[in-house]
Amino acid sequence: MKNFLITLLLVALSNLTLIAQQRLPDAIEKDTYVGGELAQTIDIAKAKVGDKVTVRLDSLAAHGKIYINPKIVGHIQEVQQPSSDKPQSRLVIVLDHLQLKGRAEEPIVAVIRYIDRPAPPVINRVSGVPSPGDPVARAAGPMVDSYGKPVYPAPAPRVEPMPDMPSRYRPAGSKEIQVMPNYEAHATVITGGMKLRLVKESRVNLILNGSDSNNPIK
Repeated sequence: MKNFLITLLLVALSNLTLIAQQRLPDAIEKDTYVGGELAQTIDIAKAKVGDKVTVRLDSLAAHGKIYINPKIVGHIQEVQQPSSDKPQSRLVIVLDHLQLKGRAEEPIVAVIRYIDRPAPPVINRVSGVPSPGDPVARAAGPMVDSYGKPVYPAPAPRVEPMPDMPSRYRPAGSKEIQVMPNYEAHATVITGGMKLRLVKESRVNLILNGSDSNNPIK
């Protein structure tokens, strides 16, 4: 009886292991849309076949967890430099590996749907010194230094947003740059003018493990 129970337990564990192995390829659902940013600048003037391309994702649900800032890694498969005969630049990018913290690198199919310029940063500059109109400062009376001389507080706090970053290129879909996902080849074709340049931290939208055949880009 004891041997029978042990055998039954081993069979059950084997079945659970088999089920887990069967589900592993589908740990990331098909047609998963994710956002992220380029981890480097890609300049058509310097790009070479085989150059590494990394996209840092905002987050990703995989293997029953939420991963923050995982990476999808690939390479440049094709480079077409502009010339007098062919003024249009062309890049083909393949993204085929996923890096999750605490796990081994695993293969994946990722295609870029569109690219946009980085979001402009905003810096808030706020002084910690109370302003002349601060009721607490008025109640405390005039401020003086160790010599008894009056100290005039700094002006009221100001919030100064930095000016918008200049557009290095227009968003995908314009006349200057086109992003064409090739779902069958699992690659992304990017074309542009004489100075095709995708700057670091450009916003990227991708689809993972899918054909997107029912969701054409508009």
